[in-house]
Amino acid sequence: MNLPELIEQFRESEKLANDDPWLRSLDLSYHLLDREQGLFYALMDHHAFRVPYLLETITSHSLCPPGTTRAAVRGRCIEKFGSAVHATQWDYILLKGAEKKIE
Repeated sequence: MNLPELIEQFRESEKLANDDPWLRSLDLSYHLLDREQGLFYALMDHHAFRVPYLLETITSHSLCPPGTTRAAVRGRCIEKFGSAVHATQWDYILLKGAEKKIE
């Protein structure tokens, strides 16, 4: 069963509207990378679905992006200025106290 099917099954069982905020929070919690908080891991531990690869294969890879990518630059900025970061997106990092986005 995939995530949309799981969320739909939950929505029906709880008799929730399609736009209920609870559904959005489930979607977000599913994608948390923290094994203690992520819904993905809880569902996997309860055999709600099967992953196409061994978890050891997936988790054995480095979480560090190649050094020449935007992701690497964002990561270094967050490491250095973490407490000042308000938001990050694909093409910018917004610092707390910033008046506007500089592109």
